[in-house]
Amino acid sequence: MFVNELTLNNKIMAQKLQFKKYVLAFYFLLVQTCLISISAQTLMVSDNTAGATDATYTFTYTTTGTIGEGSSTPNIFYLLLPSGFPSIVNTIADSNLLGSNVVLNVNGSPITIDATTFGLVGGAWSSGIQMSTAGGTPGLTIPAGATIEVIITGILINPATDGIVTFNWATLEGGGVATESYSADVTFGTLSINDDFNVNSNVKVYPNPFNNIVNIDTESNSKIEIYNLLGKRILTQSINRGNSQLDMSKYANGVYIVKITNENNQIKTLKIIKK
Repeated sequence: MFVNELTLNNKIMAQKLQFKKYVLAFYFLLVQTCLISISAQTLMVSDNTAGATDATYTFTYTTTGTIGEGSSTPNIFYLLLPSGFPSIVNTIADSNLLGSNVVLNVNGSPITIDATTFGLVGGAWSSGIQMSTAGGTPGLTIPAGATIEVIITGILINPATDGIVTFNWATLEGGGVATESYSADVTFGTLSINDDFNVNSNVKVYPNPFNNIVNIDTESNSKIEIYNLLGKRILTQSINRGNSQLDMSKYANGVYIVKITNENNQIKTLKIIKK
């Protein structure tokens, strides 16, 4: 009887240990997935000056599926310019002619842009840029998990006014359906510190510097946006009038810009410091 109970206890302990292993495995998989989603796309602009005509735009993103030749997703890069953004100044008829203005790297290795890799579909038109392998011989296949870098020079002109612009791009199926979508914010000009709230408004952000939690007191429902010093928006949150708290514990120590927009579309921006 004692032996049977001991055996049963050992089995229970083994099952519990195995369950813990499954839980840990799932946890690490979840963490890795979150990290991938956070770092899956970036957009860097060499010159963020409003109106600059010679800035280089570097789009970096990671695909989770195979794209290119032999897949249902021949469009490696499809960018439709944001609303209000200046039109493309250098129209290019075909995808295989983009080589004069576009550099394509896959996992750090350059890919030659010509007719053997890219077909006639795509190019650059007044409001977008498209790189497609459709019609290329033998084409190009990019495996799942690859890091793609599209570096564009001499096609895009920066907007004439200061502000934050959201760029959206994607990989596409042959019929135009997005397979994977990407997004990044770029600040053009200087994100100024201002206070457009009327003199009767009372907005308080404290403590400053802070550790992990920032308190915000407002007299109306507001939209809160947090930006790092690269101009990337890292947090958006709607708050009700009165006191609200923002949890910044997962962000690194440093200087951030908080932008508060009230119900009347009046804006207050200020610097906060996490220590």
